[in-house]
Amino acid sequence: MKGIGLTHLFACQPLLLSRFNISSVLAIFSHILRPAPTSAITTSSANTSQAASQLYQTLVSAVGHIVRHRKDHVVPLFPLLVSTLSSLLSVLRRAGLGTLGASLDEADSSASLGQRAEREAKTTFPAWVWHGGAQAIGKSEAKALGRLLGSLTAKTTTTTAGKRKHGAADDSSSTNTSLAAPLSKHAPFLLLNYLRACVHPTCPIPSALRTELQGGWFEVMDAMGKWEREALMKGMLNEDEEAERGVLKGMWKSWEKERYRG
Repeated sequence: MKGIGLTHLFACQPLLLSRFNISSVLAIFSHILRPAPTSAITTSSANTSQAASQLYQTLVSAVGHIVRHRKDHVVPLFPLLVSTLSSLLSVLRRAGLGTLGASLDEADSSASLGQRAEREAKTTFPAWVWHGGAQAIGKSEAKALGRLLGSLTAKTTTTTAGKRKHGAADDSSSTNTSLAAPLSKHAPFLLLNYLRACVHPTCPIPSALRTELQGGWFEVMDAMGKWEREALMKGMLNEDEEAERGVLKGMWKSWEKERYRG
């Protein structure tokens, strides 16, 4: 997990990445974040926990560089981006294992869940996340992901040289690129995955981590239109998903309050 160097790579040469490069990178990230079987363990070492935290924040940072610098390539790849973000959100559930919103240490969570529920919980996480333990995922990781969510609506100004005419280049031109349009379309799917992660029966995202994400979600919700909101509340959520509706209503209420205050 150590020494990946992804953050340095994207920070140095983000503009050299082609659409194919970005598609491959996001596909690799999705594979890294994919739930996988893992051997039974009872404790996690500090080194494993630190390595898992470092890898998670590196993935978030690398996706952030792509979003900031290559919006032009991200637009047609937005479903893949949503899949990656959904996986990053799901990992936050590790901090809420066996609780309804407050973290437990590894020993207490095992006793609280029971062996069968614990085995089922393991299968919903990548092996490196599970082995990292609940201590690997906390407020710092949620805060980093919240900043990434908030950056989705930021505009990027790109300056390009004009065409050559009579041996000299025309004046350069600047274009503003934003992900607001595709975000509005795909935000309901991202929110739906988040809502289900918030009320997971054995591994819900703790309330403290949800608070760290709030500012980022407000930016996402700003980009959504009335149709997308209605589609999420009345069409995409099942009739029996009342807990998810409750979380969503709370988010809308906080968003409305923040909007009027601003």
